[in-house]
Amino acid sequence: MSGADMRRILVPVDLSGCTSLALRRAKEFARQFNAVIDLLHVVPSALNTSRHDPNPPVAGLAGVLKKEARRELSKLVANLWEEDLMATVVVREGQPHDVILKEARSLNADLIVMGAYEQNWLSRLLGKSTVERVVQSARCPVIVFRAAANGAHLNIAGRIPA
Repeated sequence: MSGADMRRILVPVDLSGCTSLALRRAKEFARQFNAVIDLLHVVPSALNTSRHDPNPPVAGLAGVLKKEARRELSKLVANLWEEDLMATVVVREGQPHDVILKEARSLNADLIVMGAYEQNWLSRLLGKSTVERVVQSARCPVIVFRAAANGAHLNIAGRIPA
């Protein structure tokens, strides 16, 4: 299978405990479908310094976070390569759900595999999570593996577009 014909699994990672859960599941799919795993980390654009912001964040914080994310994701990719799985690293800046959806389209992803924590009542009150927005708007199937607060893993499947 040539590079253009490879199946692609996009795995948005925040480098939390959910990262290992999503990555473990993505590896299973990658082996089964001979797919490339594209690890994506998004540094929120809110960390950018705005000239209109009277209290701007620490200058250069987004750049530092991107560099650190690349370093951590490179370790994950090296481990995947050792397991004979193909993988890439993508680090972007922006609104997480927008970047995830854009990268999925750009990569022509066949599947998005995400990890998520169980939401509490306050999170639900404040609005849709990144996961909910991705599930609702993705052009490809999305599978979410939710880590419960007690450490148990609950599997939930996202929407599969028609």
